[in-house]
Amino acid sequence: MTRSLLPDLTASFVVFLVALPLCLGIALASGAPLFAGIVSGVVGGVIIGALSGSALGVSGPAAGLTVIVFGGIAALGWQPFLLATLIAGCIQILAGILRLGTLSYFFPSSVIKGMLSAIGVIIIIKQLPHALGIAGVQNLFQGGFAEALKRIHPGTLLIALSGAALYILIPKLRASKTRFGALLQPSLIVVLAGIALAAFFREISALTLDQASQYVKVPVTDNPKELLVHLTLPDFSQIGNAKVWVIALTIAAVASLETLLSLEATDKLDPKRRISPPNRELFAQGVGNVVCGLAGGLPCTQVIVRSTANMNAGAQSKRSAVFHGLLLLIAVAMIPVALNMIPLSALAVVLIFVGIKLNDLKLYRSIMARGPEEYVPFLATLAAVVATDLLTGVGIGLAVTLVIILFRTFKVAHTMSESEYRGKKRFTIRLSEEMSFLNRGGLVKTFANIPDGAQVEIDGTLCRYMAEDIKDAILDFTIEAQHRGIAVKLDGINLPDSAMPH
Repeated sequence: MTRSLLPDLTASFVVFLVALPLCLGIALASGAPLFAGIVSGVVGGVIIGALSGSALGVSGPAAGLTVIVFGGIAALGWQPFLLATLIAGCIQILAGILRLGTLSYFFPSSVIKGMLSAIGVIIIIKQLPHALGIAGVQNLFQGGFAEALKRIHPGTLLIALSGAALYILIPKLRASKTRFGALLQPSLIVVLAGIALAAFFREISALTLDQASQYVKVPVTDNPKELLVHLTLPDFSQIGNAKVWVIALTIAAVASLETLLSLEATDKLDPKRRISPPNRELFAQGVGNVVCGLAGGLPCTQVIVRSTANMNAGAQSKRSAVFHGLLLLIAVAMIPVALNMIPLSALAVVLIFVGIKLNDLKLYRSIMARGPEEYVPFLATLAAVVATDLLTGVGIGLAVTLVIILFRTFKVAHTMSESEYRGKKRFTIRLSEEMSFLNRGGLVKTFANIPDGAQVEIDGTLCRYMAEDIKDAILDFTIEAQHRGIAVKLDGINLPDSAMPH
């Protein structure tokens, strides 16, 4: 146990360095109190980490939920949104008990990837005003681009540009195979550099940041116990509000999906190839989100970025996730003044690069290389989520996928080969294993294209299921064939004797 404890402690510190700026940044992007991001990180580490069956997975606030959280808070207010988070947790607990952890396998990956890429685009758009110091403007182009440029704060712009340069350079400089290299996390370095620059700019009036609007705000207390006062309870009076339930269902669905995808990816990267139980993970996430709803935290998911950092830092067990949660708690309790020295523009840079990672060029190349059946739903989902909202966009992506499946089913349910026999054209139509009503249109079209006087064999020997609609189509063709001089042979297809032409 002692041998694995030291690697877990070391890894937990690395994950803490990654998680701290992300917890604050995701809260910022979600339009929530920044303290809520820390609460979520603590719950994700300590409670979900303890209950989870994943050895290396790390949970906390996720970039993939920012759009839902931002919209939910705007529509409901903060405390009713916490009630939605609590209800979402209860739904996840129920899903875990009902063993619904395999449902993620039924969602097309192209739609999921399109959704995450769209979230990345939205994060970038919403964080540009913070990076540029455009106070009170949620959209960079609101009021016209020229007007927005006039309001750019030179101090925040310099911090953002410096942070972007560091984010690009650090991965190239650090020795990733050494423990020291693992500590050089770009997000942490960007935040520390932002603090240093903001402090330096206090001596230059033109570059000085506004303390009220351009810095992190977390509660400062004389006694760590006083933090309990800042925990926010949900508004239970909104339990009958239909919007609360819609948002709760959305959070439960997207958080569960993101968690299960992260769980699968983490297991694949695990050097020991341990398999994490998905139903137990859903239960753990549900308990965590119930606590987040009761304590004023953002909804949690398992997060692949922190999980990968945990793995790369040499973690051996889930103790690392629990320890990182405790470190977050210690940070907010013991050094809140230091946290409040972080400029929002530095956090904005961290989030912008999260958005860029969600839109990696390698992802686009991979999707495009797979053909239109992958990239059409991907691009449709991406565009629809950015243009409308997450639920509508995902619905459009699923609808596009369904159309493609129907079109493909229409085309490939059977094959037809052509040959000549004694001067006559001979056609062999082979039916696939599953012939549903969806395949009737394609089959009827094939029958219509067969020339008069031909010989036709319809081979159903491989067909395990044949819908009555398909049998009706074959029967109609055998009747029509008599009038067109077509000789039809059925192989492995049983039609009712009373229906057969005589």
